[in-house]
Amino acid sequence: MDQEIQVALDRLNLLLQDRLPYKLYMARASEIDFLEKNARYMTKEQFSSLTRNIQSDGGMTSVPLCYKQENGRLLVLSGNHRVKATIEAGRDEFLVLLIDTPLTKQRQVAIQLSHNAISGQDDEQILKELWQQIDDLAESIYTGLSTELIDKLASVNFTTISEQRVLFKEITLLFLPEEIEEMISICDGIIQATKGKTAFVGRITEYEAILEGIIAAKQGQKIINSALAFFSMARVVREYLDGKVGDLKETMEEGTEETVLFAMGGSRKRINKNTAKTFRKAIKEKTDAGMTLDAALLSILS
Repeated sequence: MDQEIQVALDRLNLLLQDRLPYKLYMARASEIDFLEKNARYMTKEQFSSLTRNIQSDGGMTSVPLCYKQENGRLLVLSGNHRVKATIEAGRDEFLVLLIDTPLTKQRQVAIQLSHNAISGQDDEQILKELWQQIDDLAESIYTGLSTELIDKLASVNFTTISEQRVLFKEITLLFLPEEIEEMISICDGIIQATKGKTAFVGRITEYEAILEGIIAAKQGQKIINSALAFFSMARVVREYLDGKVGDLKETMEEGTEETVLFAMGGSRKRINKNTAKTFRKAIKEKTDAGMTLDAALLSILS
């Protein structure tokens, strides 16, 4: 019977040879080798759950990938736990996908790692909705979901956004090591200041407002680097939320430092913020009264 099955699989492999790079093979437990090093692991609870499911199903419900080595034995590249659980469940034969063309050691490892790494993530909202459809205890156990995850799903309320999936672009800002610690502190301060308030998903208009803030900080504080401008803007927001800043727009343009960069002619110096504010105000009053900038400066300095 075993020979008849393999003969049938060989005929099927012949039909599929132009469509499938692997072959179907009925493997025996006695010809299987497992990976010496496998980065993917299972807890004892997970392995026991997998073994019970295989016993219940009568075999694996997904096919492992094996490589035929030079000595003729089969090395499991993907599905080590499934094969071990199948043998533990008392199954001596099982269907595998077989690579019987030579592979370098590096290629074998690459296949192993890719099958472990590229496995996707769960959408927890959909996961909760699917979980709530099961009320049979045996079926609940069959899912293999951990008690920790079930408790988490039970305690979280999801708010559904009825619109289509949000499209977004990723923006990366880079900070120096000494800056990132203060940036984390600033963010923590903002979170604390807004604790208990409702947060909504931001629209592109909110991003434009942030961009305008960055531009205002760059122009007002003579900053060239966008990350540094964002850093300064975040610091201003924290000061504003703490009640240390009265005029948000003015502080955004001048920053929270006690000194500001003051340009006169071809020179730029940092002077006390209040001095700079008084100086600018005096110049504005005189130019508003009809004086030229030169005349206003001379009258102030004389």
